[in-house]
Amino acid sequence: MNGERVFLGWDRPILPAAAEHLLDHYLRDGVADMRTATVVLPGSRARRRLVELLLDEADRRRAILVPPRTTTAGGLAEILAPPPGPTADPIVSLRAWSLALRGSGPGVVAEVFPHMADTASPAEWDRLADLLASMHQRLGGEGHRFSDVARVCRAGAPFDDSARWDALAHVQRGYLRLLARAGIVDPFESRLEALATGVQRQEGQVGELWLVALADLPEVTRRLMESSGAVVHALIHAPQEMAALQPEPFDAWGLPAVGYWAQVHLPVSDDVLAMVERPVSQADAVMAALEALDAATTTQDVVLAVHPRSEVVPYLEQRLGARGLATRYAAGTPLMRTGPVRLLQAVADYMDGRRYPALAALLRHPEAGTLLHRGGMDLSAPHAMEVADAYFNDHLPSSLGGSIPKGEKFTEVFPALVRALERDGGGESPGAGREGSGIEGPLRRFRGKRLLSRWMPEVMGFLVDVYRHLELDRSRPEDRRLLEALGHIRKVALTLDQAPAALDEECTGPEAIRAVLAGLAGESIPPDPDRRAVEILEWLEVPLDDAPVALITGFNEGFLPESTNGDPFLPDSLSTRLGLPDNRRRLSRDAYRLAAVLHSKKTVRLIAGRRSASGDPLRPSRLMFRTSPEQIAERVLRFLDRPEESSPEADLAALGVQPGEATDFTVPPEPVVELQPHEIPDRLRVTSLGSLMDDPYRFVLEDLWHLDGVDDAAREMDP
Repeated sequence: MNGERVFLGWDRPILPAAAEHLLDHYLRDGVADMRTATVVLPGSRARRRLVELLLDEADRRRAILVPPRTTTAGGLAEILAPPPGPTADPIVSLRAWSLALRGSGPGVVAEVFPHMADTASPAEWDRLADLLASMHQRLGGEGHRFSDVARVCRAGAPFDDSARWDALAHVQRGYLRLLARAGIVDPFESRLEALATGVQRQEGQVGELWLVALADLPEVTRRLMESSGAVVHALIHAPQEMAALQPEPFDAWGLPAVGYWAQVHLPVSDDVLAMVERPVSQADAVMAALEALDAATTTQDVVLAVHPRSEVVPYLEQRLGARGLATRYAAGTPLMRTGPVRLLQAVADYMDGRRYPALAALLRHPEAGTLLHRGGMDLSAPHAMEVADAYFNDHLPSSLGGSIPKGEKFTEVFPALVRALERDGGGESPGAGREGSGIEGPLRRFRGKRLLSRWMPEVMGFLVDVYRHLELDRSRPEDRRLLEALGHIRKVALTLDQAPAALDEECTGPEAIRAVLAGLAGESIPPDPDRRAVEILEWLEVPLDDAPVALITGFNEGFLPESTNGDPFLPDSLSTRLGLPDNRRRLSRDAYRLAAVLHSKKTVRLIAGRRSASGDPLRPSRLMFRTSPEQIAERVLRFLDRPEESSPEADLAALGVQPGEATDFTVPPEPVVELQPHEIPDRLRVTSLGSLMDDPYRFVLEDLWHLDGVDDAAREMDP
C-alpha cells in the first residue's frame, strides 16, 4: 500500500474528526483546495454529512473550501477503472439475465432450477434472473466468475456442486454475449478485464485516496487501488495505541482484521443492556431511555437504530408520535407500497386471467372510482366493492372470462362494472355482450401482444389517465410521495422503452407491467427532511452518525451481528473458500462498529427482544457475551428469565389506548341505539330471544335492522 494509516481516536464521532484532519492536511494560505482528493465513505448519507462538516469547519476557520470528490466503497471501482463503453444499468442487466436464462436450453435450466415448469411466465423468469444478477454482483465484486466457483467446487469443496455452477457459467456467458450484441458493458466484467490487462492510469484521474472509517472493501477494488499507484490515506476510527497490538486490529487499508475482532472482548456493560419481551416492549424501552436523558438533549442529539426485519419501527413511530415527536425513518417508503405501483400490480393480476380475487383487489384501490368513471360508469369505489362482494357471495365466480352468470341480484350492475373496465367502445367485452357506447374501458389498452418497448407508452398513458384529475403540490408530503413514485415508474419505463433491440421481446400487457415492477423492486422513496424529527436509521449507519445518543434495538443474533444462513447457491462454507464476505467476517465488522459506537457516543442503549411480534423466539446477540465467564452466565439467565405474558390491557396500551381514556374511535360505533315505535317487535322467535339475551345491541343490528357483513372471503358455497 502506497500511503498511511491515521488513527483518529474514538472518543468522539468519526466524521467531525475526519473533516478536521482533511482541513489540516489541505489548508494553505486560507484556502483548502481538495480537488485532487477522492474521499471514500461507507454510504451516501455519510458522503453528504462529511461535505456539510467540511463546509462548517472551513467556515469556522474562515477559510475557502474547494470540496473533494466523494464516493462510496461500491462506487470507487468505477473511478479507478472507468468502463470502456456504456454500462448496463440494473434494469437492462435484469432483462439480459432473463433472456439469457430462457435461451440457455432446457437441460441447462433443469440443472440450475430442476422444478422450473415449461409454462413459466416471464415474471417467474425475471425473479430467477434477479437471483442470478445478485450472485453475479456479489461474486464479481470479489473477482470471481461463475466458472471460478465451479473450479473451487471440483477442487475439494465439502459438496461438489460444480455441475450446477457449470450450467450457471453457461448462462453467464450468454448474458455477456447479449450485452455485447447490444453494445453495452457489464461493469463487473469490465473491472476483471482491466485487472487482467493492466489498469491504464490517467493523470489526475484519482489523485489522493482517503478511506474514511471503512469496515469492508471488495477485493476487486483493493486490487484496482494497488494497480492504480494512488496514494491512499486510511482514516481509522480507533485510538493510536491499537496500532501496536498483536494480532493487528486493522489491515493495511484500515479495515478491521477478522483475527482480532472475531474474538475481542467488548465493553458491553450491564447498564447499557435491556432485555425485553416483544417489539412493542423494545419501543417502550426506547421511550424509557429517552425519558432518562437530561433536559438539554434535543431530537438532533438522538439516533435510533433498527433492523429492517426487527418489526420495531411501527411501534417506535406510534410511541414517539403519541408524545408529539416526529420521526424520520431513513430507509423511506418502499416503492412497492405506493399507490401507483399497487395499481399497476392489481391491473396486471386482473388482466392475467381475469380472476375474481384480482378484480376485488383492483376495486379496493383508492383510484378504482376513477377507472370506472373512465369506463363510463358512474359508480363510486365503495359501492362497486359492495356490488362485487354481493355478486361474489351469490355466484362464487373464480374467473370472469366468458359469460358472467345471471342472478337475482345485481344482474345488470356487475356485468356493467366489468364492461366499464375493459370494453372496446362498441365491440365485445368478456361476459358482457355488445356495448355500443363508444367509450373504451381503461384496461383494454393492455390486451394483445407486442414488443416490450412498445408497451411502455401504454403503461405511462394509463397512469396519466388515472392521475390527471389530481392537483398535486410538492409541498404536501403525500403529493410529493405520489410524484416520486410516478417519477420512478417513468424512469424504468423510459429505460425499457429505449432498451436495445437485442434485449427487446414480444410479451403481453400484464407481462410488460410486471417487467416495470421488477425494475422497481428494492427501491424506496426517501423521507421528507425534518430537522426536528428523531432519526431512525439502520444499524450500519449508526457508527457514522455524529449524534451523541444512540439507542439500538434488535440486539439479537441475525440482526446484530448480521448473518446469512441457508443460501441455496453460496453457503457460508463455500463463501469462505471463495474469499467472499462470510458470517465470521460480518461478525468481525459488526464487533468493530459496536466497539466504536460504545466508545464514541455519550449514551448508548442496547435493546434485545426475546420474541418477534408473532411470538417466535429470538436469540440474543453473541456480542452480548464478549465478557467474563461469570457475566456470560448471568446474562444467559437474565435473557431466559421471561416475565409473565402481557395482558389485553397491555396490548391496548401498545396501541396508545389507556383504560378509560377518551378516544375518537369507539366500539360499537354508536354507544346507544334508539328504536322507533314501529321497530319494536311484538313477538319473537325462540332463537331471537336467545340473541336478545346474549347481546341486545347485536340483536337490534341483525334481527331488527337486518344488517349483515359482506366480504369475499368465501371459498365454497354455503348450504
